Amino acid sequence: MPVSRHKAQSKHDGYWYEDERHKNQQRNEMLFNTPGWYWCDADSFYRSLFPEGSLQKKGADSDGKPNLIVLEDTGKEIDHGTDVKGNKLVKRVMHRYTVHDDLDELEHLRDVSISQNTFMFLAPVSYYGKSRNSKNARFLHAIMIDLDYVGTRQLVNLLHEMERGVIPYANYLVSSGTGLHVVYKLDRPVPLMTRYVTGLQVLKRELTDRVWNANTSDSDPDKKQSQGIFQGFRMVGTATKLNGDIGNPKYKQPYAVECFSHDETPPATIPYLLSFIPRLRDKEEMDGLDALSALTKEVRKTTPIAEAKERWPEWYEKHVVNDEPLGGWLYGRAAYDRVLSVIREHVSVSHRYWCIFYLAVMANKCGVPQDELEDDAYGLLERFDALSVEPDNRFTANDVAAALEAYEGGLASGRARRYTQDFCERKAAVEYGEKMGHGSNPPEKRLPKDLSLKKARYERDLKQEMKGTTWWNKDGAPKKAMQVWQSATENPGLSVAALARRAGVSRPTVYKWLKPGWESKYAVLSPSRFDAGSSRSRPSNLRSGTPTTGTGSREWSSATSHRTRGSRLTRRRRFSVCPAPPPSSGSLSTTRPSLTEQNSVLRSVGTHGTPRPTTTSMP
Repeated sequence: MPVSRHKAQSKHDGYWYEDERHKNQQRNEMLFNTPGWYWCDADSFYRSLFPEGSLQKKGADSDGKPNLIVLEDTGKEIDHGTDVKGNKLVKRVMHRYTVHDDLDELEHLRDVSISQNTFMFLAPVSYYGKSRNSKNARFLHAIMIDLDYVGTRQLVNLLHEMERGVIPYANYLVSSGTGLHVVYKLDRPVPLMTRYVTGLQVLKRELTDRVWNANTSDSDPDKKQSQGIFQGFRMVGTATKLNGDIGNPKYKQPYAVECFSHDETPPATIPYLLSFIPRLRDKEEMDGLDALSALTKEVRKTTPIAEAKERWPEWYEKHVVNDEPLGGWLYGRAAYDRVLSVIREHVSVSHRYWCIFYLAVMANKCGVPQDELEDDAYGLLERFDALSVEPDNRFTANDVAAALEAYEGGLASGRARRYTQDFCERKAAVEYGEKMGHGSNPPEKRLPKDLSLKKARYERDLKQEMKGTTWWNKDGAPKKAMQVWQSATENPGLSVAALARRAGVSRPTVYKWLKPGWESKYAVLSPSRFDAGSSRSRPSNLRSGTPTTGTGSREWSSATSHRTRGSRLTRRRRFSVCPAPPPSSGSLSTTRPSLTEQNSVLRSVGTHGTPRPTTTSMP
């Protein structure tokens, strides 16, 4: 493929270079003259982070130790086809190098960077293998924070906050040319296992918020760049941006990355760093790894695979055994439109890529077609590119195409569904709820709560009136009493259990509502179904108050003949076997018999509800 340097060339004018070089020189002189801070050479810096014996020795492939991986940005670009819109795509040429325990390769790479004016990047992470990805990461040796837009005033504030204990005291400060790297060397490398990685990411994110503030950076604190623990940084002793076009050396004494150490500061421990974060201080008394593990569990909230197998066997069979891709649910289309509106209005120069990335993730979760996503994303290209004034800080179609890879087919599939709203908003430096909702209005423009609710109810009723519908049930919810009474009326002679099944209620509910006088209550609530002047027969002898020698008594006896004597002749049947006085004219109400009358009747009633023959009078 043809190689091009055109897009990699920088066209900063002389004023920009002069201003940035002057700031860099001022920072370096201030650190050099600050008591307690000393200039540190590159070999001493990296040997401190990676002690002898911690890495694999050259030629010892079976010692089980990790290596360092350095990436070189050559500034060269090769043609990479075109995108769906016909825009030409290019691919940056990157070289990777493996560094062993003697660190001799670092000296060679520094010479290459200075002589060819290329950029070298190294993360404070050791890896197994030759691929620089999170799966191969073995140990984290330091936490490094990239602090941009640091002038002399911001550097004074940074050192002052360290002295006062507002932020943790750094072991090293690296002047990268246009900013600072704040380095916290860990007392012991942290193994990058799954149970620790998320906790480390949260810790670095919170430390970044703590260190990067309005006093230590000249940028908007809400637009800070949040980077992960695997982020690579410019190597100490290599070339910076201040040397002009990448890959085009023209200075005999180029500007290099400088390092300064604070020797009195001991290596940082995880509990020490946690103590500076208010919401994580409850874990500072724990061991470092235990604290990270607990923090990971709080954030991830995952279910162990063994438990998931028991709780969701079908899911386990489908996605674990058969290795089928995970699915997901779709959000409403309004969420995608809202994100599109937010990133269009609130995008910043340093977060343009992540804004398109956020849009692609939401398109995936909302089921937006890829063609529509590409139209919206490329429609923002001109607007996003116009935000930067530096010719070498252009936002190109290549950047849009790279960000759109987060879409991954759409329909809530792939890795896109795992990116949370908090992650996307933090990376893109926007908020989904900006200028939206009741809380975004200033207090003086907000309606009182009672008036706001009154307005909402009026709008609700007006919409229902326009549709000719009502949102409420005028008759109210069905009552259990009506269900029982209606079933007893329509099915005379049924047992309690049969009535309960017919009415869809429990037997205690039938006992509760079929008490003496229920007919009158039902007649009031449903007069068309039960009229006092009607010749219709009484619905049931069950608690109806009819004489025990009638047909109703035989029906009750027949319905309950399968029961034992003890279960048939209970106190609950007193109301069904006790005769009731005749109702008054125009009314079906009955008078509840006294307990003495009930007992006397029960003594005179046989097992199946028929009167016992009396031979002697009761006293």
